[in-house]
Amino acid sequence: MHRLTAKRTVVFALILGAVLTFTGWSQTWVTLGIVATDVKVKELVASGQTSTVLPAGLALVTLATALLLLTAKRTLSYIIGGINLVVGFALVLLSILFALDPINFQYAQLTKISGLSDHDALHEIVGAQVLGGGLYTSALGGILIFLASVALLAGAHHWKATRSRYETAVRDAAQSPSGDVTTLDAWDDLTRGTDPTA
Repeated sequence: MHRLTAKRTVVFALILGAVLTFTGWSQTWVTLGIVATDVKVKELVASGQTSTVLPAGLALVTLATALLLLTAKRTLSYIIGGINLVVGFALVLLSILFALDPINFQYAQLTKISGLSDHDALHEIVGAQVLGGGLYTSALGGILIFLASVALLAGAHHWKATRSRYETAVRDAAQSPSGDVTTLDAWDDLTRGTDPTA
């Protein structure tokens, strides 16, 4: 269980989720068959890129926060977990909404090829609707981001506190048996140009 909630595992899962979302977003989300006889185009193939920009933005948020997590303090880690929990949920919800009615995401393209702008009329000219693999890939990315966020929130309290080189040097000096070096001494060395972390 600790391996699943380890910081490196969570960061890797978040980055992988973002990559899967980007990859799926660039692929086919739906293929629509056009049944109207007066429309020359008989098939509309739409990718995630032409359907919605939301997955790209959410994946960027996950990618940035995952990298930030590598050096984040514990409190910030919880905030990052909360953000990505929402991101993962939003990606999964978007995928479900798209699967339920992909035509809602294709109005601009359907209007361009048919000249129609009425909501009901656009639905009438579409026959078969075949969901593409890109949609499932993006949904998988969202699920992975969500699960990684749950693991983050569940395991962050086990993570070692992130310290700077200076904080580590001061702590080690304060704990040394000689007891000759104090925190103030370390700061004084720093102001005199001596690097206590060297």
